[in-house]
Amino acid sequence: MGDPSQGDSDALNELARFANLISSTHLRREFDRDPLGTLASNGVNVAALPDSVRDFIADLSYEELRLLARLQDVMVGANLSVPTSYGTIAHL
Repeated sequence: MGDPSQGDSDALNELARFANLISSTHLRREFDRDPLGTLASNGVNVAALPDSVRDFIADLSYEELRLLARLQDVMVGANLSVPTSYGTIAHL
């Protein structure tokens, strides 16, 4: 069995990939039509995300995705974020 902190790190990296993906209007529209397919086709390893997170994000509407993308931008711009090896995600 792997190091639990590595699993957390993998999940955070994939969450950063998701945050980057939803920053694009085009990809938000794709995600709205096919959430898991869009994640997979854009390099997000959905298996690294906990089931509860995967289920939650797969159920988000386009407007909810847009709100999350805006929140991500504001939080990163205010230095209220967490760096990962892939990118930065908002810290709430």
